[in-house]
Amino acid sequence: MGGYIRYTIKNLNREKLIREMVKIAIVKNIKLYEDKLSFVVKENCIKKIDAVLQKRGSKVISKTAVGLLNYIHTSIFRVGVIIPSVLFILAVIICNGYIFNIKVLGTEMVNKNDVIKIINNCGVYSICNKNQIDTTTIENDILKIDKVSLVSAIVKGNTLVVNIKEKLYNPEFEDKDGFLPILSLYDGIITEINIIQGTSLVKVGQTVKKGQEIVAPYVMDASGDVLSVLPMADIKADVFYTITQEVPDKKIEQIDTGNVIRSKKIMLNNMVIYNQNIRVSFPSYRASEEISVLTDRNFLPIKYVNYVYYETKFIEIDDYFINNKTQILEQLAQKTRQLVDEYDIIKEEYVNVFSVAGINRITHTIIVNKSIC
Repeated sequence: MGGYIRYTIKNLNREKLIREMVKIAIVKNIKLYEDKLSFVVKENCIKKIDAVLQKRGSKVISKTAVGLLNYIHTSIFRVGVIIPSVLFILAVIICNGYIFNIKVLGTEMVNKNDVIKIINNCGVYSICNKNQIDTTTIENDILKIDKVSLVSAIVKGNTLVVNIKEKLYNPEFEDKDGFLPILSLYDGIITEINIIQGTSLVKVGQTVKKGQEIVAPYVMDASGDVLSVLPMADIKADVFYTITQEVPDKKIEQIDTGNVIRSKKIMLNNMVIYNQNIRVSFPSYRASEEISVLTDRNFLPIKYVNYVYYETKFIEIDDYFINNKTQILEQLAQKTRQLVDEYDIIKEEYVNVFSVAGINRITHTIIVNKSIC
């Protein structure tokens, strides 16, 4: 079989014993201790060595298999321990990448089954790969339910937790006919009021906030009685859209030097199994990463991550605001105009620049006169 046996014996005349053994077998790894002798021989020489030891009256303390024989003797134990361990680790890795439960909280008026159906329509079920879960899409779709005001969806352990806050209806603003007051859709200053039905709660020139009641769902008849009605009105206001930006006179800019360091990492379901771990010696740098999926995402997804580190340095640009003022103002104006609805007509547009201590505070304002209800 090619195996070896290590002997540990106790013998007073060790030199003579060694000379006699080497005549009948190949003896290796001879080690002498105070009162002990250790050596290794081939398995097929055991009988000859045992005969010599018995003849010399040597006491055998231990005989252990080494090499291939030892591997054969211990292979059953190794397989019995390693395979279950590997299977357990793989099971943990696989389970860690999946959810096995969906929990919906905070539903009283909202039907929980409707919420579950929306989650399923987003491709998420009670057993699902975490990489396939888009919590933002789930939140946005659930918000489309009329009775829902807030939604948060998070993956916690192996559970998708969806927490719902339902809309609260204040009975103070409701009547027996179920009419509700008209609320302002924007912040603004009232410029025109045309009440078709209901009672105005604001006047021209008054500042209102988004969500503020502007028309009540009732009227008073000639006898002074209060009658519930469906409020209807056309109320216009100057709505202000404003964006403020601070720009320094001087600017510190980070630029690339052209030096690059690359590193890579291999991950098994978010567990690192290989990391090149190259030390980045640049004093300052910017980094980018590129992820490639090497195997099927649904079963033991293996990812190859390539990191690139670009060395950078900082330079100071003098008179940055003065030299780029036109471009900065135009970019700010474009951002403000994006806030305006497509069919709104701009009534007024202006810019204020306030400079102090090397900082320029720019405010771009657009005024639109529009209906706020």
